[in-house]
Formats: sequence, C-alpha cells, structure tokens
Amino acid sequence: QVLKGMKIDSPRGPIQIDADTRDIVQNVYVREVKKLDGKLYNDEFETINAAQDPGKKSSVVSMHNFLGVLFDGLAYGTLLFLISVGLSITLGLMGFINLAHGVFAMGGGYLLVTLMGRAGIGFLAALPIVFCAVALVSLVLERALYRPLYRSTALNQVLLTVGIIFISIAGANYFWGPGQQPVVLPETLNGQL
Repeated sequence: QVLKGMKIDSPRGPIQIDADTRDIVQNVYVREVKKLDGKLYNDEFETINAAQDPGKKSSVVSMHNFLGVLFDGLAYGTLLFLISVGLSITLGLMGFINLAHGVFAMGGGYLLVTLMGRAGIGFLAALPIVFCAVALVSLVLERALYRPLYRSTALNQVLLTVGIIFISIAGANYFWGPGQQPVVLPETLNGQL
C-alpha cells in the first residue's frame, strides 16, 4: 500500500508505480547504433513516455514475449552448455583445471568489436581474423603458462587460471571500459524471429 502511486527519479528516467495495477511505469528509450567519425555510438531517436507493462495489453504480445524469452533462454543455455563442455573436455582429457577458458571467448568478442568499430572491417570478414588471433594467443599462453603446471597440484592450476581471469577482466576494463560495446550486425543477422 505504501508504494502505490510512488514516483522516483532514477538514472534511467522517471519511474512510478501505478496506483491501480501496481505495475512499474517508466520511459522506454529506443536507440540505434550509428557510426560517426569511425566510432560507434547509441543514438536515441524515440522516447515512449510512461510505458506500462506491454505483456498485460494483449495475449498476442504475451505469446510473442514468451516465445522471445524462450528463444533467448535456449540460445543462452546452448552457449553455457558449449562453454561447460569446453571446461569438462579440458579437465577430462588433459587433467588440467582451466577456469579461464571463458577469457578467450571474451577476448574474441572484444577483438571483433574493435575490428568492426575502429578498423572498419565487416562482421563476416572479421570472424576468421578473430579465430586466428585467439588461437594464436591461446597457443602462446599454453606454452608459456599452462604447460609448466600440467603435473602440478589442482590448487596451483586454479590459482593460475583465476589470476588470468582477473588480469583479463582488468585489461578489458582498461582498454574498452566497463560499458557495453555497440556492434553493427550484418543485415542477415539483424532483426527478430
């Protein structure tokens, strides 16, 4: 009862709680990624003021939202499955606890964003470059850091890979910042199902 009708000014714009439905009502900002002077930025081209929960307006929208959430869940679940398979194969075949294998995926993603945004290389042309670069970096790390610890204790392996994770996260924050990086996808991958 206390929150009904309450209004708050948040960093994302004004928010209020509808007194009748108790839904959150807030502005929705529609943005588009644009390139200006070789840099990508988010361009806000429309604001929908005081938007209420769209899922309560019609069953068609609710089914569309449900299917979108279902598809996203399956996509993210598949990605997590692939990453976990990589971890289990590394542990099972090599007997090495490599917790930092996600660092290579992160590095590949940031390299892809950099090649597309700063170097002007297209998405499909940048993918092979990213694959080769990540493979080369992983080969160097395997020879220099991982190989000496193959017969070491599990604790040493975990400490090394957690250290690589911390260094990689700090490096990504230093070079690209903590914010999301805008990506312009090719037309074939753009849009919704």
